[in-house]
Amino acid sequence: MLWPIAKTPNYAAISKWINSGYKASKAVYQMPWFGKKVLVAELGMKWSDADASEAMLADMFTRVKAMGNNGIGVFYWEPNLTPDHYEMGAMDSLGKFTKAITSYNRY
Repeated sequence: MLWPIAKTPNYAAISKWINSGYKASKAVYQMPWFGKKVLVAELGMKWSDADASEAMLADMFTRVKAMGNNGIGVFYWEPNLTPDHYEMGAMDSLGKFTKAITSYNRY
C-alpha cells in the first residue's frame, strides 16, 4: 500500500508498479491459496471515472464469486467521502453515489 506522505517526481513509475501488481493478481487469482477465505479490502478509484470504477468493481466481484466459498467479500474504502479532499470515494461533489456503487446491487 502506498501512503501519500511525501512528494515524488516519479508518479509515472509508481503508477506502472501499481498496474503491474493488479495485472499479476489477475493472472494468479485462479490459483488455490492455502484454502483460506479471501476478502478484497480497500478498493477505490477516482469518483470522476465512475464507468471505470464500476467495471473494476464488477470484475472484482466476478473474481471473488468464482472462488466459491473462499471468496467472502469486496470492501470499498471510504465510498461515502466527497471529492473535496479525497478523490477515491464513490460520491460526486453533490454527495450522491456514482454508478460505481451499483455493482454492489448486482452481486
